[in-house]
Amino acid sequence: MIDDDTPILAACENGNVTQVMYLVEHGANVNQNGKDSRSPLIVACTKGNEAMIDLLFEYGANVNHSDRYHNTPLIAACRQGNITIV
Repeated sequence: MIDDDTPILAACENGNVTQVMYLVEHGANVNQNGKDSRSPLIVACTKGNEAMIDLLFEYGANVNHSDRYHNTPLIAACRQGNITIV
């Protein structure tokens, strides 16, 4: 795993949509927070991974969650210049 995060966060970090789908279908929490209270959706928005974002929304990801630094998925996307997902 990356930075002691959860398996779902590591899969989001690596852009592995298939693995995230598998994990969620087998009980992983799509809103599970990891280090610094990052959510899978914040990670996906930071990476600009539209397929991952769509999948996380499909499974009920919380768009209003903020991490330890008060970053929301929207702020994370904008900071990385991922305007197409905004």
